[in-house]
Amino acid sequence: MGRRKKRYRFQNIYQSGIMNIDRIHPLQQKNVINVVREMQKLNVNKVVVIGSSLNLRCNPWSDLDLVFYGDLDGFHRAHTEMRILSVVDGIVDILWMQDIKKQTGFLRI
Repeated sequence: MGRRKKRYRFQNIYQSGIMNIDRIHPLQQKNVINVVREMQKLNVNKVVVIGSSLNLRCNPWSDLDLVFYGDLDGFHRAHTEMRILSVVDGIVDILWMQDIKKQTGFLRI
């Protein structure tokens, strides 16, 4: 059985009140706060942060890796992605869970 990776807790720099923001590295907290606030205006059910933003490998050049949960068509997804890109300072990678679920044999949920 594989060992579970360590979950870090960081200082909540912005005192935003956003759930689990202390799991996000301080270098990415403002970006995540901006994404969550923008997401609340859009038809996205949940956002999950993955990658180096959750651990000590995060650095000023790290991108923000996000998985969005929401059943949106192409136009609304593009609109959502543009809105998210407009509030993130840096590079962001966005995955949609609805696309991941369609990949049979790749990921079973």
